Amino acid sequence: AKSLLDTELKLYKVEFTKLVLKVAAIQQDLDNLQQTCLELQSQISAKKTLVQSLRQDVVNSKKVDGYKEEYEALAKMANHRPSRAILEKRLLLAQKQMQVAISTEQSLQEELDIRQAQFNTLMQCMLDLKASVQQENTSTAEDDKNGGNESEEEEGAVPMDTT
Repeated sequence: AKSLLDTELKLYKVEFTKLVLKVAAIQQDLDNLQQTCLELQSQISAKKTLVQSLRQDVVNSKKVDGYKEEYEALAKMANHRPSRAILEKRLLLAQKQMQVAISTEQSLQEELDIRQAQFNTLMQCMLDLKASVQQENTSTAEDDKNGGNESEEEEGAVPMDTT
């Protein structure tokens, strides 16, 4: 009985050792799993950061693509229009033409003023001549009534300007 009990105790001791070893192995597996879990969480966090970074890159890329399209549209429009140098030359030419037109207008206006003054002088001379002719006609008619002697003396005289 003692040997049976001893055998039984040894068996229990072996079973107990097996349990201790199993607990140690399970503890080791648990530690490994916890370490793996931490590594996975760290990797998940890194992947989330990478995904956010990639999403931001996609947003930035879309913005850049939009800017490129806008730039290309503006460049296309700019290529269809004349260059700045050509426009500046055209502007300079137009300004010169405008200056020529202004100086021509001024000279024509001066000539018009002179012609207007000449015309006014001519009209005044014509009016004076008409008045002189009318006065001469009236004076000739009066002389014819008065006897005609005085009219011969006045025929050689130049009438005076009444203006």
